[in-house]
Amino acid sequence: MLLVVECIALHAIHALHALLVKFILYSIRDWLGGILLYYNYFPYYVYPPHYPVQAMAPTPLPRQQAMPTNETNGSPYPPVNTQKLGNSVKGMQKMVPQVQLLFDRISKSDQFARDLKNAAQRSDKATVNRLIRSVGVTNEFETKYTPESIQIRLIEKNCCVFMVVLDW
Repeated sequence: MLLVVECIALHAIHALHALLVKFILYSIRDWLGGILLYYNYFPYYVYPPHYPVQAMAPTPLPRQQAMPTNETNGSPYPPVNTQKLGNSVKGMQKMVPQVQLLFDRISKSDQFARDLKNAAQRSDKATVNRLIRSVGVTNEFETKYTPESIQIRLIEKNCCVFMVVLDW
């Protein structure tokens, strides 16, 4: 009977200890502004009830290549195809003259540069886009501007993007 009472008392002491630790940790968490500290209430490792009786020998894995190779040249990379690269270059060659028109207008017309920057400072996107279109840019484009620069992305569908960043 005395042993049962001692076990119950030890269990109660352990529960009170866990509650006290929990209270202290949550108080510290609130004091630190929400950072939760972790505490293991049961620091004892529980071993599994049984161990394997006989260790099994590992079976050999089937032989495979880490990276498959191309049959034609033994390279781990696919065959080179430059068609998409060539299409991108052709798309860029269409956009370069349009960007050159924009550069020429900004460098030669102080009034155009002033109007472009004023419209951007007012966040008047329609006016900024209209000014860029007025130069002769026919490609689809996106504009973003910050107090430090203007970014103009000319887009050629399924091909490429030409990005211009001009500081002002």
